[in-house]
Formats: sequence, C-alpha cells, structure tokens
Amino acid sequence: MGLKVNLFTTFAAIIGIAFYNPSCLFLTFGLTVLTILYNYWKNWQYLMKLPGGKRISVRGLFENSSSEFYENMKKLWIKHGKDKFVVWIGFERFVTVSKYEDVKTILIATNDNVLMDKYHAMWPWIGADVVRGNDFPCQTFTNVITSNALNKFTKDVSFVDHMSRRFGALCKHNMSSGDTVDIQMLSKLMMFDILYVIGTGRNISDQRTELLKETERLISMADSRIYSGLMQSSLIRTVIGEERRFNSARNRISQIISTHLKSADTKAVSYSVYDDIRSRFPNIDPSPLIETFVLLGYDRFSIAFTNMIIELSKSAELQDEICNEIRENQRNFMKSQKLHKFLIEQLPAHTIIPVVTKTTQAGVPLIGQFIPPNTGVLLYLENLDSHGKLMENSMSKFDECMTMNLMKIFVGEFIVRFKFQMKETKRLWMGCGVSLRRNGVNVCVRNRY
Repeated sequence: MGLKVNLFTTFAAIIGIAFYNPSCLFLTFGLTVLTILYNYWKNWQYLMKLPGGKRISVRGLFENSSSEFYENMKKLWIKHGKDKFVVWIGFERFVTVSKYEDVKTILIATNDNVLMDKYHAMWPWIGADVVRGNDFPCQTFTNVITSNALNKFTKDVSFVDHMSRRFGALCKHNMSSGDTVDIQMLSKLMMFDILYVIGTGRNISDQRTELLKETERLISMADSRIYSGLMQSSLIRTVIGEERRFNSARNRISQIISTHLKSADTKAVSYSVYDDIRSRFPNIDPSPLIETFVLLGYDRFSIAFTNMIIELSKSAELQDEICNEIRENQRNFMKSQKLHKFLIEQLPAHTIIPVVTKTTQAGVPLIGQFIPPNTGVLLYLENLDSHGKLMENSMSKFDECMTMNLMKIFVGEFIVRFKFQMKETKRLWMGCGVSLRRNGVNVCVRNRY
C-alpha cells in the first residue's frame, strides 16, 4: 500500500505542477498526508508492543538543543543501569538491552556492523552516510581508512617532522603573547591541516579559511540530523531550506578539494588516502571518500583531543612526565611510552560518538518483538567500551592504527608547548558539531616557555 500511495503522490505532483491543476495539487497533499499516517500506523502497531518508556516529550521530537537531548539520554542510561544500552526505536519508544549481541542485531540491519567490528580504528568516521549519503560503499571506506599502508605512514618520522614544522608555523601566526594563551583557533587549524594532508597528500590550499568554515557548517547540520527528530524528515529539511544549505556546503567543499587534487601543486608527503584509493580502487572516484575523511575526522578528533586535554589538565605531574620523555626522544611522539600508555587508557574510557542513528534496511527481531524495516534507530553508546571482551581484538589493533598515531601527534605537539590547568576561565571550544556541545570545558592554557 505504501508503494502505491507514493506512486500516486508522485504522478499527481507531476501533473499538478506541470498543468497547474488545483485538483491534482490537492490530491498530492492528501495522499502525502495519507502516506505519513499509514507509515506511522504501520510502525506504531509494532512499537507499542515494546517494553520501555515513551519519548521524553512531544516537544522533544522537534527540539533543536542537542545538549538537552544528550543529557536526557545520559539520565536514561544511568536510570536503567550502566551495564545496558539505550536503544531508541523510531523516536517513539526506547528499550534497554544488556547484551552487545542485541545491539549487533540492530547494526547488521543498518549495515553498520562493519564499522563496529573495528570500532576503535573507525570511530572518527562513523556517520559517513549522513555526510555523504550513498556516494560510496561502506566496506570500501572501511578498507581505505584501516589500510596498513596508512597506519604505517602516519607513524613515519618524515610525516611527523613535516607536521611539526607546519604546527610551528601555525604557532607563529596564530598565538597571542603572554603567559595565558588561547589555543582554540590553533587547535582547529592543526587538526584540519593534518587531516587534509593525509587525505589529499598536499598542504592545504589558500582557501583554508573558507574550507574550514564550510566544514564546521556542514558538520553542525549533519549533527542536527542525529539528535533532532524534526531534521530527520527530508520533507521538513526541504521546506525550511536546510537541505539546500546542506548541499550547498557539501558541494562547495567538494569543489575546493576536487580542484586542489587536479592542480599541479607539489605533493607535501609521500603517501595519502588519495594515493591509497587510486592504487587499490582505480574505478572509484576518490573525492567523496577524501571529503568524508577530512570532514568527520576533523570533528571527531576534536572531541577526542578535548577529552584528552581535560584529563591532562587534572595532573601537572603527568604533563611534565610526558613532556620530558618526548623531549628525551627528540620529539618523536611514537616512541613516548608514557604518552602511549595515557592514550591507550584514556581514549577508550571516553565515548567519542555519543549516539549512532541509522535506518533499518530489514525487519529486526529484538527482545521477543519485531522492529519493521525502514525504522529509525538511535543507539546510545556511552558504555560500549565497558564490554571488555568485545573490545579485546579491537584494542590490539588500536595500538598501531592511524587513529592512535594521529592522537599522539595532536596531544604530543600541544603538551611540549603548553601547560593545561582546570580552572574557572574562558571556555575552550575545539571543533564543531557534537564536539562543541559536549566538550565546552574550563581549561587554562599557559606557555611552557
């Protein structure tokens, strides 16, 4: 019935618009309403059978404040037990499950299981479909990002030295003098530069300011599609113009990066995501994958970096120990055992992706009930890393993966230059989207020299 209604609606819209036929336009409106009601009723009959509570409020379905949404999710997680996952089905009812196998059932139905199998290596890029749609196969993207060649390259001395020189140049042009400094813009530029270099193999173009602005704009809109039920409706997004703005930002980013890839600019490093795609997947357009790498990587590494700064600001002694060891190793971050130990302990302890929102591609059996296909599912992954056995294999790979290598560079570069102290001072915003709303913290940053 749903298919028939959609077909009738489409034909009526074409006729109504082409011939300006009021009857057809009225029919279009009526059938659209009928489609919505039918789909709602179809899902409702299943969802009402699920145990658990209703959504927080009707207003919550249309809220645009993600901070409130995340806080409510956190309260539910604590209320129902920290050993459980909160699964929101269709933005109508939530259930709590204690077994990862139940969550895995959902992930398989949303084609997300590949990402979660390599969670620690993949967390910066979970949500790629929100940013780029279906521009590339999920499996291909996973294979590219977890490439052994890229893992090896990002820990190479020549790459680390190149990024250190870039960071030194950024410090000269973006640092204020004095004891207490503001590193917000510096941290943004540093992360964006590194991810852009790894993605394209070239130093970022003269259009860095515009590219960074469009990136933050796009990621913030993509984030709203996760936490706002209103923004999950393509019809609503089109009516209010959000879809147009989203596509405009995405197209502009695509244009800048594609033009730069085709330019005659000299390569800054010996290897990149672009090179990996060209060599292993010659029939695939590399641009969408590279754009996604830069966009999501920038936002998610901002979250992780801010989490690490928060932890470091709690102990001046730990900061000094890591800094001294890095200097003893001639600023080779990959050889710092104290930095490695700190990151391997702290990164898994903080959820980088607070929620994952997907649409089931097929019907899903869950706790004795049935979740129909094409149902929106939201997973609150706060306690994902507490499932030790689940993460044993991932953690062994995480030791040497690109994600860990980049975090060593990010944290290492800042720890040898600055001291961090938890203090009532200006809030430190680093990143965009989720990272801004989750990680506004009071940290005082001081020069070491």
